Amino acid sequence: HQNNFVTLAKWNGASWIPIFDSITPNIQAFTIPIKGLNASADYLYIYGAVDSIRPVGGGFIKVNNLARFDGTSWTPMLDVSLQNHIQSIALHGDDVFIAGDFSSVNGIVAEGIARWNNSSKQWSSLGSGIPYDKYGWSLNALTVTNNTVFIGGTFPVAGGQLVNNIARYDLGSFRWNALGDRKTMAPIVTDGMLSVFADNNKLLTIGGFVYASDKILNNIGYWNGSNWENIGTGIVGGATFRNDIMHLMTGPTGLTQYAKMGQTMYLGGSFEQLGAYRCDNITSY
Repeated sequence: HQNNFVTLAKWNGASWIPIFDSITPNIQAFTIPIKGLNASADYLYIYGAVDSIRPVGGGFIKVNNLARFDGTSWTPMLDVSLQNHIQSIALHGDDVFIAGDFSSVNGIVAEGIARWNNSSKQWSSLGSGIPYDKYGWSLNALTVTNNTVFIGGTFPVAGGQLVNNIARYDLGSFRWNALGDRKTMAPIVTDGMLSVFADNNKLLTIGGFVYASDKILNNIGYWNGSNWENIGTGIVGGATFRNDIMHLMTGPTGLTQYAKMGQTMYLGGSFEQLGAYRCDNITSY
């Protein structure tokens, strides 16, 4: 940021190098153009309110909110703009899954979630999907593991089934399912967002919740396929950030990012306190 790289930069071991000379967002006011990125062994993906980009030393490229970099050149993934409606992205080999408040992708009906098949070079729906609701539903977390797509957020229904904020889609049977019955139901989100990540054949869930089914998790816990597991005492009190106007405009607050190195878990997001502990935007366990 101090080098004025307001779009995208790479670290070469000693300094930050800009990737773009400029970027044109779909929406000009109060918008961070690149909402997020993800990478496979072969490609880097960016998504957000990105209408067009101009790589360093190159010309403008129309990317329509989702673009792929192969190490040499950038390629748009969409023919028709989705504006700023992609909320999350996940990779499965060279296939790409996107979720958000949309009802079609490249002219194909896809309610809330879609898949790019890199072999056929086509987008497709995931069953009947997750219909968008104008009253605040979000689909802010995607992960794919063991041929299953998990999606988290704040939504009650997927594929016509009651799922309570987390749903799973089987890529083999092409069916949507909840995590379990009433005794094992997903968390009820009371504050902020809900994010999901694959970790050691379990589903790590973090966000603004206290309970999952009848178990107290305190904002973080594992789903092992049949039951919820605690991670220590959880994060008592949740993740908080000062409620000023800039944070309301720039995006949701709380725990949204996760990584693991060895046996150490790193949690990131937009917060200045976790439970009783002061920590700015990142912590470890």
